[in-house]
Amino acid sequence: MARLNVILVLTAVVCAIGVVAAQHTSRKLFLELEREQERARSLDVEWGQLQLEQSTWAAHVRVEMVARERLHMRAPGPGQIIAVGVPMTGMAETRPQTTSAQAPCPLPSSPSSLPGGKSSVKNHCAVIASRAVE
Repeated sequence: MARLNVILVLTAVVCAIGVVAAQHTSRKLFLELEREQERARSLDVEWGQLQLEQSTWAAHVRVEMVARERLHMRAPGPGQIIAVGVPMTGMAETRPQTTSAQAPCPLPSSPSSLPGGKSSVKNHCAVIASRAVE
């Protein structure tokens, strides 16, 4: 009987130590979880700030201001913009209607006369805006 009591007491002590160890581990993991949740909240705040900063840097008004002030760029004048048309494949060659600010599309007399020797009339015409020369 005394032997059974000793075994039961040892079993109870081992179980009690196991419970204490489990509680300690649980508390450590809970603290780690709280730290990570706080870190996630701070990263969310930082992400929001970065999105706001990105939208500020990429704002059209700011980009235009930087282009004008730092790069000394300006919009081309009406005489510096050439709008050209693309002839439709299989259709008769037609010239686009032009306004006073546009010049007609100078279609090549033969496909081989394109710059670079390319034979594609389809890629010849495009809207070209020249950069203003100071």
